[in-house]
Amino acid sequence: FEALWTKLNAFSNEPEHAQKKFILSTDEEERYKLPPFGIFGFKEFQSENTGDAVGKGNQVSMKNGDCCSKLTFHKRVPAERFPGGCKAEMKAYFDSLLEISKHILEFTLPSLGFSNEDVAKLKNHVSDDVILRYLTYPSYHAKANGSSVRMAPHTDLTFFTLLNQTPAENGFVSMQAKLGGQQEWVPIPAIRGTILVQMG
Repeated sequence: FEALWTKLNAFSNEPEHAQKKFILSTDEEERYKLPPFGIFGFKEFQSENTGDAVGKGNQVSMKNGDCCSKLTFHKRVPAERFPGGCKAEMKAYFDSLLEISKHILEFTLPSLGFSNEDVAKLKNHVSDDVILRYLTYPSYHAKANGSSVRMAPHTDLTFFTLLNQTPAENGFVSMQAKLGGQQEWVPIPAIRGTILVQMG
């Protein structure tokens, strides 16, 4: 991950016109036969709106889109469409997370009532036809942008999500979640070298 982070951190500091070169066109997505999500390649700051896609009503206004840029990995996208020639590092990291996901199934599914036979079958169905997203949150002035929220409240579309957070240099904690039926948002601090597992 550190090798990948080094390359993509450098990319995030490149001028806007250099970053735009890595935005995939609709024709490219069709050419690479990507799943119909429309989220592949590079997406610049505020060009996507998670609240519109998988949000939870109108709890937060995100009319300007998510306050981050996103790079989405898929195995079919050729290496030249990845900034900094990072496809090799991104695929290696992707493969390691895919293996971790199988182990997570082993110790979570039995607690949900699945038999060992069912767990084995589900592990065999873990596919690499999924995505890895790298999100970059730049310095952000809440007062100037009208909200301190960088991404609208939402639930992911997967059974579980693996999240590797890089701690902010100023100690800012951006991740929040509602735990155990609580109504209040709880800060989830970033701990370097750990992976957060979000279930449900």
